[in-house]
Amino acid sequence: MAREPRKLNQEALVNLLQEEGLDFRDSANSYLLECPICHKDKWAIRKKDGCSKCYHCGPEFQGTCDYTLSQVLKKTKQELSKILYGFVINTAKVEELGESKFVDHWGEMEREDVEIIEVRAWPSEMLPSPDHRPLDSALGAPGLAYLQRRGVSLELAKEYGVTYNTAEERVVFPLVVEGVLRGWQGRLVRSGKYTDRNGNAKELPKILTEGEVGGKILGFQDRLKGSKHGIIAEGPLDAIKLHLCGGNTFTMGKSVTAEQLDIYVNYFGLRKIYIGLDDDAAEDVERIVRELSWRNDMELFRLLPPPGRGDLGDGTLEENLEQFRVAQPIFLGQKFSYLQTERYR
Repeated sequence: MAREPRKLNQEALVNLLQEEGLDFRDSANSYLLECPICHKDKWAIRKKDGCSKCYHCGPEFQGTCDYTLSQVLKKTKQELSKILYGFVINTAKVEELGESKFVDHWGEMEREDVEIIEVRAWPSEMLPSPDHRPLDSALGAPGLAYLQRRGVSLELAKEYGVTYNTAEERVVFPLVVEGVLRGWQGRLVRSGKYTDRNGNAKELPKILTEGEVGGKILGFQDRLKGSKHGIIAEGPLDAIKLHLCGGNTFTMGKSVTAEQLDIYVNYFGLRKIYIGLDDDAAEDVERIVRELSWRNDMELFRLLPPPGRGDLGDGTLEENLEQFRVAQPIFLGQKFSYLQTERYR
């Protein structure tokens, strides 16, 4: 017969932490401390039973709190068991208490415990340029025409706050985090090639990004709120065309930084990520898989463009939704040139 989970003496735990000088925060369901391994404020001790885990280190630092605290304090697990649970556990029978299946047991942990410990300094707020015009205005018409050619309706573009920069002839995709404008990415709606006054051939950059946002945030980041998964796309058109999938974000380029990955994994606590980078980003896909492979609870999928489409931005909303539904799991050591070849068989 399975034993009932041990009940933690919360008062004894709080007294112990205070006596030992360990700083902690009290959330609704857990006590939150600095992990002794990664030194991040991600070590949570669940109140109801003392299950304890670092959300950054994962399996490297988890167990009931009498065990994890014994790794930090000059006290044995047996001493701490008596203090925190009122009796000493026979260590030969630990498996009977479910500790060998600790990861499954921890799955009941509520997301609030993850989210409350994240405090971030996002890039500074920016004010939109006076040249940014609504797409449904006379001055915004060139931007709307460009988007409609790419399969994005006015209604959908307005939902994402897209405008048109009349001075630079660029569609403007706002970079908003926590409801605050932090910058924007502008995409040229015409050819950038021209000849200067000296007869030299020049070309304007297709994409310009404003604000101190590079590698620090995600485009459409607020779309991750309440989502059970995140989608990593390269650019704003790719991300908008994934609207029906939810959790659709873009990284402003193929290079996904560690800071951006941390937003998915630790800030939002997501454990299911779809990698929608273009086919020519195979090395970047492999790097992302390597960097997230330490998490045994992480599910990664390769999200490819629809057959016959150059990228996700060329697919329709419905086509991309189907690609999302059939996305295949990917694993450490897998080579992604194989996936590119398979697509065109």
